[in-house]
Amino acid sequence: FTEDYIGGLSDSPPMQADRSRQFFQDAYDFLAERYGRENVISATVHLDEATPHMHFNFVPVTPDGRLSAKDVLTKQSLTEQQTAFHEAVGAKYGLQRGEPKGSGKRRQHMETAEYKAYAAELAEARQRAETAQRATQALDSRVHVLQGDVKALEGQRERLSADLAETSQRAGEAHLRAAQEQGAVKALESRRDALRDEVGGLQREVAVLEQNRDKLLAQSPGWSLAEVKKQVEIDRKLSRLEQLERFLDAHFPRWRDLFQTFQRQQGKSRDTGRDR
Repeated sequence: FTEDYIGGLSDSPPMQADRSRQFFQDAYDFLAERYGRENVISATVHLDEATPHMHFNFVPVTPDGRLSAKDVLTKQSLTEQQTAFHEAVGAKYGLQRGEPKGSGKRRQHMETAEYKAYAAELAEARQRAETAQRATQALDSRVHVLQGDVKALEGQRERLSADLAETSQRAGEAHLRAAQEQGAVKALESRRDALRDEVGGLQREVAVLEQNRDKLLAQSPGWSLAEVKKQVEIDRKLSRLEQLERFLDAHFPRWRDLFQTFQRQQGKSRDTGRDR
């Protein structure tokens, strides 16, 4: 017997009852068609022994209407019947075809104890197989979940890569703007320092002018404000002229000689004009 046959016929849980009943029904239909339904006397199933089986009783009638078990149940017909039964019924339920007597491949039948041990071993193997199948299904489910997680992580990685590229571009643009702004700040700082120097010079000039104004007011108490302003303007121009003279003395030492020569030439030109 194969595992399916043992599980279907030798076990007796309710779930196997329909399978066992169908097997014996198929066996009965096979024999009834072979020997004629009108010749069937009885068919009795025995489930109270080590191997479930059926007793099939019929009247051996030949095709020409004679009653003859010798002609109906020959050695050749019984051998052929085993093959036909296996093909029509046994193979569907996992039965194995026995070897013909003269083939030299006779199989040894199991003792009851061996059969029970084999059945128990098969049941245990079936249990292990079911456990392994459940574990495999659980692993498949876990793999499916992990594959989903991997896809989600890949999508997240792609989004992060895009965000990183965008962030890098923004950082480069910000760095460029910072450099430009830093250059502008330096230019403003230079301009600020120049303005500070200019303001400082103006403040010093104002201080000198105020001193001159105070001196003039002290020396000429009867002057009007317009006269004071005029004198302050004269002093300011003289102060700038003195500054110019100091600059020329430092960089053009011969400027005085050149200037005197220029004045003499201008004087001669005026005299020549009067003579004409």
